[in-house]
Amino acid sequence: MSTSKVNDELQVVKIPKLDASRKNWSVWKHRLEVSLQSKKLLGYLHGTKGKPTDPRLGKLPAWIRMTIQEMAEVTDYDDDLEDWIQKDATVRDRVAATLPDSLFTRLFSESTAYEYYEMLKTVRSSSVSS
Repeated sequence: MSTSKVNDELQVVKIPKLDASRKNWSVWKHRLEVSLQSKKLLGYLHGTKGKPTDPRLGKLPAWIRMTIQEMAEVTDYDDDLEDWIQKDATVRDRVAATLPDSLFTRLFSESTAYEYYEMLKTVRSSSVSS
């Protein structure tokens, strides 16, 4: 077995399925966070790794990239956005894979990992206070 494969296997944290009653919330949350942090993805869950800002935002529709710097900013943005979308989807996948259907269906209207997590925290709070 290659060294990189062994290292990858050592970094795997088994995330338990979140119980529908959320009784195991604390263990689930901490294991999820450890797993994501080991892959440098925790910022997507907490909302600190925001979606890149389009440099064309606020420009007139007829704006044409004129300088080399403007062209590079747009190219960098496109690459950064693609990377952000892929990593955010990875985090959403990890969350979704650990949820029962009854909780996952509540996330259908959410579009980012941060929104998934915030909704789950809201659902948890409402079940704790009831």
